[in-house]
Amino acid sequence: MGKTLPLNDDEWQLVVELLESEQRELPMELHHTDSSDYKAKLSSRLKMVNQLLETLRK
Repeated sequence: MGKTLPLNDDEWQLVVELLESEQRELPMELHHTDSSDYKAKLSSRLKMVNQLLETLRK
């Protein structure tokens, strides 16, 4: 893909903050769900959030 978003520093900071919030909330949601399908989706989402944060922090 390799797309670049034309965001200013404040906008990038907001994206990081939103991802960090999601990163904190997903484990609790994972813990409270009984559906294995939904748990797999949440786990995949958490992995993606972690990867995005790692990329943005470089």
